Amino acid sequence: NFTGAIFEKDADFHQVKFLDKANFSNARFNGNANFSRVQFPKNTSFHSTQFLGDTTFDWAKFTGRVDFMNTHFGKDANFFETQFEWYSDFRNSKFHGVAYFESAKFSGLANFIKAKFNNDSIFRAVTFSGDADYSEAQFLNNSVFFGTKFSSSAKFFRCIFSGEADLSWTQFKGETDFTEAEFKADTKFINVLVSGNIFFNSVISENVQLIDFYLSKFHKNCEFINVKLGKTSFRSVQFEQPANFSGSNLAETDFVGAVFKEFGLFNNCSIQVANRETFRIVKHELLKLNNKIEALIYHKKEMEVYWNEIRQGKWNGKITEKFILFMNCISNGYGLKWWRGVKFTIIVALLFFIPYVLCLKNPYFEWGWEGLPEFWSVSGQSIKYFVEFLYAAHSFNYMEQYEPRGFAYILDMVGRVFIAYGYYQTIQAFRKYGRW
Repeated sequence: NFTGAIFEKDADFHQVKFLDKANFSNARFNGNANFSRVQFPKNTSFHSTQFLGDTTFDWAKFTGRVDFMNTHFGKDANFFETQFEWYSDFRNSKFHGVAYFESAKFSGLANFIKAKFNNDSIFRAVTFSGDADYSEAQFLNNSVFFGTKFSSSAKFFRCIFSGEADLSWTQFKGETDFTEAEFKADTKFINVLVSGNIFFNSVISENVQLIDFYLSKFHKNCEFINVKLGKTSFRSVQFEQPANFSGSNLAETDFVGAVFKEFGLFNNCSIQVANRETFRIVKHELLKLNNKIEALIYHKKEMEVYWNEIRQGKWNGKITEKFILFMNCISNGYGLKWWRGVKFTIIVALLFFIPYVLCLKNPYFEWGWEGLPEFWSVSGQSIKYFVEFLYAAHSFNYMEQYEPRGFAYILDMVGRVFIAYGYYQTIQAFRKYGRW
């Protein structure tokens, strides 16, 4: 029983074996503390202990319950290859130096609720055989979980990752919860294997340069409901079960090569910036669930990106493609805006009607001001002839009494084509919900 003990200088317990319980609660180590290769066969307590120097527990073995609750680690804390065979409690602990848990083994519940890591935290290649709970923990610098294996549930509820986080090659075998977690720097989930349900609901990472899920595999349900993400990559990710992105705000994302074996839910999901393939994949997933309204939105985004690619020269030589896309854009907004079709039809009709009138040998009007009555009379005639011109099947001998010149017939023929096209595009926009 070392309860309340004060170690003024370095304390060396290297390779000591405690035969019974060990209690260091409220103790204070002013120097370095060395518990390397120490064996703790029964319950051990470092509750509210203060380690002011470097602390070493590498290769130590805790067979019973161990309590590090409210413990203060003033400098580096080394738990390399440490074995925790039962319940380990690090709740509310504070790590001011590097927290080094590489290759540690947790056989029972590992409780890091509200733990605070002020410096780098290294959990590389750690094995969690029981539940792991990091709810409301704060990682204020870089954190590494590379190659870590979570065999049971893993909770990161409301965690804050202020530095870069690397969870690449991690295995999540049980249910995993990142609900309301916040990522403030680049985060890697590269090649992660998720065997249980996983939840990223209400996660925030709006100002992060990149959250990367490249090559990860989700074998069960995956939820990204109501998330607010900055730049995110889901390249070549496999979703074996439904993936739910409903209500999410994805500022910039990439789903190129992603596979949804069942379906992806993107209801009320907003994607501001993406490549054409991403918009096509999202559109396809919406159509799987017969969500034609939102599928049209992503069809429009897909066409807009395609137009930008062509305009920027990525598809050099495709003059016809450029023209078709341009006409689709200005005539009905890629099939979504009927009023743009009406406007297009009227404008192109005017563009051909006015030159047609100017090609008349004996026009029905004279240049110059002849008074208001004459003005209204001519205006009425112009409206009448314009409405007739809007009818694409009007007579070939249209306005014959005014002796149209030869060029007028060319304008008439080309104008009919564009006016008919405007009608067609308007009708297509009206039918936008029924043509898929």
